[in-house]
Amino acid sequence: MAHAKSIAVPLEALANPDRFLCKGEILWLTRLSESALHERIRHGLFPPPDMIDGRRPLWLVGTFKSWQSGALAATVDARKAEITRALETAAPHARGELERERRALVARGRALARACRRDAQAGDHHDR
Repeated sequence: MAHAKSIAVPLEALANPDRFLCKGEILWLTRLSESALHERIRHGLFPPPDMIDGRRPLWLVGTFKSWQSGALAATVDARKAEITRALETAAPHARGELERERRALVARGRALARACRRDAQAGDHHDR
């Protein structure tokens, strides 16, 4: 069985949520190895292919972008929780830096939420 090679994806291709991405493009976008991708799919940490063409798994751009938004949001939320725990025991001189990082993460989370809403609205307009 041949292994998929990482294939660069033109950014304009990601603008169409109905375009299919092959495994090589997914590997390039995620920077995962083929085995890591299969492991994440098996454990529900990455969506399964939307379609199989012969033996080629294919994902819709919209599926990939939804996963990407969720993964980024989860990372931001996990770091905010770490900072909140650290603030409980931090020395007074260390709290300022932790508070700045927490505020930056809150802002990043809001920006992600806005971007997700925009993507969802763009998808609704595209479906019409």
